[in-house]
Amino acid sequence: MTLMKKLSNSYHFILFGLMALLLTACGASPEDLKRCEQHYQAKSYKVAEQYCKKGAKSGDETAQYLYAMMLYRGLGVEVDTDEASKWMKRSAEQGYQKAVFHKAIYYLTTKDKDVSMEQKETALQTMQGFAEQGDKVAQYWMGNTFYFGYIDGRKSYNEAVYWYQQAAEQGSYQAMNNLAWLKVVSQGSELFDPEQGLELSLRVIKKYPENHGYLDTLAAAYAANQQFEQAVATQLKVIELASHDDCEKCDKLVDYYQGRLQLYLNKKPVVKTLEN
Repeated sequence: MTLMKKLSNSYHFILFGLMALLLTACGASPEDLKRCEQHYQAKSYKVAEQYCKKGAKSGDETAQYLYAMMLYRGLGVEVDTDEASKWMKRSAEQGYQKAVFHKAIYYLTTKDKDVSMEQKETALQTMQGFAEQGDKVAQYWMGNTFYFGYIDGRKSYNEAVYWYQQAAEQGSYQAMNNLAWLKVVSQGSELFDPEQGLELSLRVIKKYPENHGYLDTLAAAYAANQQFEQAVATQLKVIELASHDDCEKCDKLVDYYQGRLQLYLNKKPVVKTLEN
């Protein structure tokens, strides 16, 4: 081998070595990515943040998703929804399914005027795909979409009940609560089923006995079944719990709950006009 060829081979060997060192220094190793997931699952978020942020910047879709979730929820970091959305979008663009799912929720629920109706419709198709595969969280969000009218204000309570029922059958307590609410306030419609509404609500409260939102549904269920003493007693507990809660809108919420209490004291149920 000639001297020039030996020097050339040595040069390439050194170059590849330097590149490997740079990648190790700037990027995330497989061990870093593993630690990101391990510490996130263990809820040691301060440590997870170091590895997940590094992994996200290296382009790993799982790390991008986990880092986005930390930023959304303030887990070990300050809440930064803009930064979270950036990383969630990058993860979704790489096809990471959990990120695709969360991106769909964002497009469905956002009031951002820059999000087009086409994007919302696409998000609905994505969510329906997850729901039809049996994902109970997606089924719950499908119910919300039709209950709250996320797509251009279009509501369908029959569709909402269908999807809530699917999720409730799989043990979604959020879906059970919303389904119970629809069944107890819909007097005069085919959806009205106060007995089943009460049964569902009692199941939810057995799991979450101190949740004032769920207890508010239970009080309405008692009233729909003409059990006004239980409705009053339950609503008083609702007001007590909400009064001790620490949130920005709790004062308005207590006033809202007080209005319900007056209904029950006057032996009147909550009645909502639900038109599909």
